[in-house]
Amino acid sequence: MTFHARSIVEFGHFLNRVSDSLMNGKPLRTSLELVREQFDAYAAVLVIEDRLRTGETYYAFTEIDEQMNDTAGAALARPAQLAYLSERCQPLSATHVAADDTARYTLWLFRDRAGAKFDDDAASVCEILVSQLARGVETSWRMGATEVERRLYSDVMDKLYVGVVILDHSGKIIRASDAASRLLKPATVCRSRATNCAPLRPRKTATSRPRSRPPCRALPTTRVRSPAACR
Repeated sequence: MTFHARSIVEFGHFLNRVSDSLMNGKPLRTSLELVREQFDAYAAVLVIEDRLRTGETYYAFTEIDEQMNDTAGAALARPAQLAYLSERCQPLSATHVAADDTARYTLWLFRDRAGAKFDDDAASVCEILVSQLARGVETSWRMGATEVERRLYSDVMDKLYVGVVILDHSGKIIRASDAASRLLKPATVCRSRATNCAPLRPRKTATSRPRSRPPCRALPTTRVRSPAACR
């Protein structure tokens, strides 16, 4: 490694960079590349066995400067690539299992067999890193699920004919449906429960001038003869 494992400050800076790359939404390959560089390794691979959501296994590789193909020239599948690296290079691995046993994470590091051997310090750091990578991946999954739920609830709220308002502990409005937003707009009065709202008319003030009236005209008069005159 390019730093001594007992150097707490240097290791702390390195761990912060890995954590930042995970929490900032960068590709997982970016975090693995930081790990590969610090270990002076040829490649780094993270294998994720998702036992709860999909039941599938995912592989994240750093950039590798060679083509891993079979005898026919076709690219090897990810498991075959991992086996190829294990045979060609000097491997180091550490595994982390989620507390609820819903996922299993394995971090692999590979060095050229002619290079320096992985020591006990490197193995200890690898164990710390795989748990850190696991927490970052699980946090990203939870954040993604929360965003999907937020959008779903938002769409449902906007389709309701009643107003829905969500407040925080201090009474501040966090979210309001479309119907509630129309009701909460200033200077509006609702004529019914439907969406027809009209603006309020300004009240008369002491300085407002009275509306001028048209001049009155005398109505035409007609003389009516009495019944006695008709005899």
